[in-house]
Amino acid sequence: MIQHIDLPTFLRNLADYLEDNHLQDKTLYIHPSEEVKEPKLKKSSYNKLKKLYSGKAKFPEFPKSGKLSKKLEELFSKYNLEPDFYKG
Repeated sequence: MIQHIDLPTFLRNLADYLEDNHLQDKTLYIHPSEEVKEPKLKKSSYNKLKKLYSGKAKFPEFPKSGKLSKKLEELFSKYNLEPDFYKG
């Protein structure tokens, strides 16, 4: 059975709990809809890089997820090209 306590005592205990420093160290939970999503690479940016590419190795394919892969990131930096991403 839950015991009833008076409202001022409950609010003071709640305030003490929220002001406690150990709460600031813990990771807060984020709802999936509020999570910052990784930007998706534009196909036009990928095609610009593909035109500039002059290496002998096979050029990496456009990622199905749209996320910038490490190989593509290295190629963008090698050819001094800034990748474009979709807004959102």
